[in-house]
Amino acid sequence: MIAAVVMTARPFRAAKAKGVARANRCRAVAWRRHAAWTADGRSQQDFMESDLCVVVDEADQPLEAQSKKACHTINLQQPRGVLHRAFSVFLFDDAGRLLLQQRAGDKITFPNVWTNTCCSHQLEDMTPREVDTEPEVLSGSIPGSRNAATRKLRHELGIETPAPLDFRFVTRLHYWAIDTKTHGVDSPWGEHEVDYILLARVPEGGLDVEPNLEEVQAVRYVTPADLEGMLADEANLWSPWFRIVATDPRFLPRWWESLDALVPRAGEAPAGEAPAGEAPAGEAPAAGPGFDLEAEHAKIYRMDPDAAFQGKAGPWLNERQKA
Repeated sequence: MIAAVVMTARPFRAAKAKGVARANRCRAVAWRRHAAWTADGRSQQDFMESDLCVVVDEADQPLEAQSKKACHTINLQQPRGVLHRAFSVFLFDDAGRLLLQQRAGDKITFPNVWTNTCCSHQLEDMTPREVDTEPEVLSGSIPGSRNAATRKLRHELGIETPAPLDFRFVTRLHYWAIDTKTHGVDSPWGEHEVDYILLARVPEGGLDVEPNLEEVQAVRYVTPADLEGMLADEANLWSPWFRIVATDPRFLPRWWESLDALVPRAGEAPAGEAPAGEAPAGEAPAAGPGFDLEAEHAKIYRMDPDAAFQGKAGPWLNERQKA
């Protein structure tokens, strides 16, 4: 009799979870029909309920939309949350320094941590659209992710420019983490993302950074040496995502080393790029020596977080790649 109860309870819980996800999406869609996306008058909880993330499979193929809250919820049915698209902006100044942000203390997930310039999500049902097609990803053009990055840089950091920043799409990283630092090993919150890496350079004439204190409590430009010192200081909290990217030689150290080829200073052309007006429309320029961007665009790196951020889920991606 007990076995029968267990067998019937599992589908019931799964059906209930799907029903909650559908309800969350319906509420979010209803909100969108009445208003364009805006941060005005909205709380962190409002964003969690109404923002619609792009749920994808492990090949980054879109499946459906679910609320940000549903995607970031950790429970027995989804011990690592729901896999969805995200993006991470790394903005560098003319001197090659990287702009870091420290997330606000009121953030629901990973408050008070230092991380890269901006991390957020491409959303469904947006105008202009934020969901890229597979050909756009493989070509590196990613207009949807560019639109999402522009929106969130304005929202979080007050960055407004006469023309959109010239983002360079580098690659994608499949990553997950549980927010055990804030909520303990039984944390109800985490993240599970296919993250699009976008590099950009401060445009000619510079730009003003005016952090939205509900999102960001501090910002700082750093050199590689500055960052190394900050990482070594145990007083600093870091997003598990950024610590991986900052210390793995395949990622930030490599991008920084090839920065001028990937995202040249204002007024300079990337190595291997045709003069202005001569590059084929919609194609990403070459990145210079050491980077095969066509291969990087087709690739999805996969990694587990440090053990401290695995909660009760345990290792997953690293173990599968060893098999």
